[in-house]
Amino acid sequence: MAIDPAERYAHGGAKKTMTRYISSLKNMVPIRKGKRTGVKGGAKIDESGLFSFVTYSWVFEYLFSAFKGKLDKDQVWNCSIYDASNVNMARSSLDCSRMEVLWDDELKRNPQSPSLFRALFRFIKTRLWAACGVFLFCLIFGFIGPTCLIRGLVQFAERPPLEGEPVNYRLGIFLVISIGLVEVARVLSYGATWAVSYRTGIRVRGALLGLLFKRILGARNVGKKTAAEFVNMFANDGQRLFDAVTFAPLVIVGPLVLIGGVGYLLAVVGRWSLLGILVFFIFDVIQYGLGKTMVRCRNNAIEKTEKRISLMGEIIRCIRIIKINCMEESFSRRIEQMRHAEKVDIQTAGYAQSLAIACGPVVPVVAAILTFLGVVLSGHDLLASDAFSAITVFFVMLFGIRMIPYGSRYLAEAIVAIRRIQEILLSEQWEGVQPHTQDQNVAIRFRSATLTWSRPNVESTATPTEATPVDTQESAFTLDNITLIIRKKELTGICGAVGSGKSALLNSIIGHMFTINGDIEVGGTFAYAPQIPWIQNATVQENILFGSIMNSQRYYKVCD
Repeated sequence: MAIDPAERYAHGGAKKTMTRYISSLKNMVPIRKGKRTGVKGGAKIDESGLFSFVTYSWVFEYLFSAFKGKLDKDQVWNCSIYDASNVNMARSSLDCSRMEVLWDDELKRNPQSPSLFRALFRFIKTRLWAACGVFLFCLIFGFIGPTCLIRGLVQFAERPPLEGEPVNYRLGIFLVISIGLVEVARVLSYGATWAVSYRTGIRVRGALLGLLFKRILGARNVGKKTAAEFVNMFANDGQRLFDAVTFAPLVIVGPLVLIGGVGYLLAVVGRWSLLGILVFFIFDVIQYGLGKTMVRCRNNAIEKTEKRISLMGEIIRCIRIIKINCMEESFSRRIEQMRHAEKVDIQTAGYAQSLAIACGPVVPVVAAILTFLGVVLSGHDLLASDAFSAITVFFVMLFGIRMIPYGSRYLAEAIVAIRRIQEILLSEQWEGVQPHTQDQNVAIRFRSATLTWSRPNVESTATPTEATPVDTQESAFTLDNITLIIRKKELTGICGAVGSGKSALLNSIIGHMFTINGDIEVGGTFAYAPQIPWIQNATVQENILFGSIMNSQRYYKVCD
C-alpha cells in the first residue's frame, strides 16, 4: 500500500527518522527528468532537480504562461504538501504532528517558563544549519576569488617575463577560468541559500499561524484581545517571522567573513592593515548604536500600532453610539495623536536604518586609504597585487557589516511577534462539553450557577456549594446565581440591555466561562452560531464554494 508523502513526512518529523528528509534530498539530484511524483496536485518545486531548485527555473513555465496571458485562477499551482500548514502544524488523521508536538513537548519540559523560541528553533534547526552551511560555501567562494585568484592574476600581469623566456599564457587562462567558475559557484550557493531559507520561512509561518488559529478556536477566553489585534497577528507577525527566518543564515554566518578578512590583511599587508580594521571596528560600534535605536523604535512602534488598531476596532464596533453622541472629533484627535507618535518611531527607525546602510559603501574606501597611506608613509613597498586584493577583501568584509542593521531589525520584530503569539498559545483551552442532564426533556439546565470570564483564585480545595462565599472583585464580569431550565423543542429568547450578559450566558453553555458555584447541564449535542456575517467581498458563487472545486450538479441543487 502506498504511503501518503505528507503522512511519511509528518511521521518522520515526530519519530526523528530519515524519512522526513526524503523530499528535500530528492532536490539534490542534479537533473530530474519526467514526472517524478504521483501525488495528485503536487507542486512543481517538489519535482525540481538541484540546478532547477537553486536557479528557480522550475517557476519559468508559470511566469511564461502569465506573460502570454494564458493564466487563470484554475491554473494557479498548488502549495507543496511539505510546506502546507496542516502538515507542519498538525493533522488530525495522523498520530503525530510537527509544530504542535514540539510546543506541547516544550510545555512538558518547562511548565513554569515555556519558550516558543526554543520550540521554533527545534522545528527549523536542520534546515537552518543546512542554509548556514550552504551560505558558508558562498562566503568561501567569494573569499577565494579576491584573495587567491585575483591576486594571482594581477601578479601574473605585473611580472614581466625574463628576456628570451616565453609568456606562460596557460597560467593566465587558468586563473581567468577559475575566477569565472568560482563566481558561478558563489552565485549558485547564494541562490541555494535563499531557496532553502524561503521554504523554511513558509513552513514556519504556516505552522505557527495554523497552530495559533487552532488555539484561538479552542481558547476559553482571550481576555481583552480584539479581532483587530488577531488580524494584526496573522497579517503582520507572520510576515515578521518569515523575514527573520529567511535572513537568519545571512545574519549568523555573515560576520564570519570579518574574521577571515582580518587574518588575510594581517598576513598580506602587515600591521598597517590594523588602521583599516580600526575603521571597521569604529563603524561596528556606530552600527551597534544604530541597531539599538532601531530595536527600541521598532518595539515602541509595534506597541503603538497595536493600541491604534485596538482603538480602531472599538470605534468600528461602537460607531452608532459615536455618531449619536457626536464624538467623531474626539476619537479622530485620539487616532491622529496615536498615529503621529507611531510615525515618529517608524521614521526614527527608518532614519537609523538608512544611515547604517548609507555609511556602508564608505567604510571600505576609508579603510583602504588609511591602510595604504600607512604602508607608503612608513617606507614600505606596496605591490599592485596586494593593493587590489586588499581593496577587494575590504569590500567583501562590508557584507558582514551590512547584516547588522537587517539582523537588528528582523530580530527585534520577530521577538515581539513570538512573545505575542506565545501569550495566545498559553491561554487556557476549552476542556470539553458540559455534563449531560438525566432528564430527557431538558435541553439546558442552570442550577444556581455563578460564572466568570477569568479563572478565580481558589485558595481552598473544598467543593464549592451554594453557601460558599464568592469574591468576584477581580473578575471583569460575573453572572451571579443563574437558575434556568430550557426544555427541548422550545424556542427561547433572551432579552436585556447592552452589557447585561446575554452573550455571556450563551458562552457559558459552550464552556467559555468558568463556573464558580452551581452547575450547568446540557441534554445532548448543540451548536453555537454567533451573529457574525460569513459573507466575503466576492461573488455569490465564491461565497458558496469557499474555495472548494466547482461541482455543477451540487451547486445548482443547493441554489434551488
